[in-house]
Amino acid sequence: GNFKWDSAATYSWARTDDHTRNAISNTLFQAALARTTADAYNPFNGGSQPNFSLGDGTANSAATIDSFLVDVHRISKTSLGTVDFRISNSEIFSLPAGRVGFASGVEYRRETYEDNRDDRLDGTTTYTDSVTGIRYGTDIMGASPAPDVKAHRSVFSAYAELAVPLISEDMNIPLVQSLDLQLAARYEHYSDFGNVLKSKIAGAWTVMDGIKFRSAWSQSFRAPNLAQFYSAGTQVSNTRTDFAACRINPATACSGVSTLEVRSGNQSLEPENAETFSAGVIMQPRRNLTLTLDFWSLRSKGVIGLQGAQNQILFDLLERLGGRSNPNVVRLAPVGTQVIGTIDYVQDNYFNLGPRVLKGLDFAVSYDVKNTPLGNFNIDLSASKLLKFEQSASELQAQLIAANAAGTLGSGVTISQAGSQIQVNGNPEWRLSGNLTWKSGPVSAGVLVNYVGSVFDTGTAQVNGQFYKLPSFTTVNSYLQYRAGDDQGAFSGTRFRVGARNLFDKQPPLASTNYGFLGSLHDAVGRFVYFELSKEF
Repeated sequence: GNFKWDSAATYSWARTDDHTRNAISNTLFQAALARTTADAYNPFNGGSQPNFSLGDGTANSAATIDSFLVDVHRISKTSLGTVDFRISNSEIFSLPAGRVGFASGVEYRRETYEDNRDDRLDGTTTYTDSVTGIRYGTDIMGASPAPDVKAHRSVFSAYAELAVPLISEDMNIPLVQSLDLQLAARYEHYSDFGNVLKSKIAGAWTVMDGIKFRSAWSQSFRAPNLAQFYSAGTQVSNTRTDFAACRINPATACSGVSTLEVRSGNQSLEPENAETFSAGVIMQPRRNLTLTLDFWSLRSKGVIGLQGAQNQILFDLLERLGGRSNPNVVRLAPVGTQVIGTIDYVQDNYFNLGPRVLKGLDFAVSYDVKNTPLGNFNIDLSASKLLKFEQSASELQAQLIAANAAGTLGSGVTISQAGSQIQVNGNPEWRLSGNLTWKSGPVSAGVLVNYVGSVFDTGTAQVNGQFYKLPSFTTVNSYLQYRAGDDQGAFSGTRFRVGARNLFDKQPPLASTNYGFLGSLHDAVGRFVYFELSKEF
């Protein structure tokens, strides 16, 4: 009949080798220090050449330094295989307003993930300090140990969708030129955590030429990725303040120290579930001018995240004030006058957070100016304002917030990862972009401006109760292009473009992250100039 169908099978895979050269092996470095021969490594030389009183300016030999330098590899492999079958019918049946369309399909996919760390990182080759006798899970200086991860999952899914016209222009209903509805549902079965069924309903109401309202409600989900589900425990080091030690131990300063955090997967994780609602209007007062305004809200449950190592440490303080302790903060035995020992590591596993609510407004303007003496112009402006980003506190965080409000935890304490998240780390209140393009004959050009609003860096110390504020960040991209016409003989279809990204070579605001910038929000790539030459046949 009127059914159309198609089917496809795909298989893709990738292998990456993250190769670090000239890393320092702790074991080999310790051996170089311990030599009694002339090729021993001397940590006290290499001082100031102009002023020898500051140290021995004699450099260690290249051979000595090379003796403890190693190459480190992290090899990751992923694969994705899919098979699907889809059918559609633009007129499964008819209503007074028009034809009802139908679409449906099934899909099977298999994902694999393998993260093979170097033997000096995954615990195969470890390092034991010859002085203290402490054994470390990594042999690479400055690197945290991380186990290998290997996992796979299979997913079966099915969906169905209806496009339903409720009112058409021919029905002559006042203030309703057309009213269309979309109904959809999707089912997925995961081999490792179960089933999910989600639905969607959307509508578009055209009042008259130039004015249209639109709205949609939908359910969605995100399954835990394979690392969050199966990881045996990735270790990272971050600067944290041990408030329990500085509040309880005598003469201990409340300052940040490097703290080992262990983040393990959790096979009890549930998928993230969400409901999304949007409503907006599209206005075209003139054929060459379009304005849109949309409100949206997102309510999520079970967002996958972490309690946060700093919160775990604060909870250890709260527990110890009550005569207990937080088992997720593992400490060494007390030494000397210590009442509680130094933190060995903090166990901070993935779990499902409490509800999260986001609301925002999106604005857009598109304006075309054609056939001017200078050519054709197009201007696109868009803006997004985050109205609300509220993260409900977990049970642990709620206890900390209450204790902090009562003054139990002392001064200088902030409970992160709960409450309003607007302007916190990667969540600016405003984002703006503007795009201007020009075309005259075979020549065209464009300029794109991107603006990201200011945010607060929660990894910094507080001054007057406020974290360090990262300023707004604006970048400009541009290009100039020539395209030969069809009457240019051998050059027909030839296009040449020269362009620049981050035209003014702006550096991202300095942040307290490992690389010095907030990677979730800013880009550290400087001015990038490119050339393109292409030809269509």
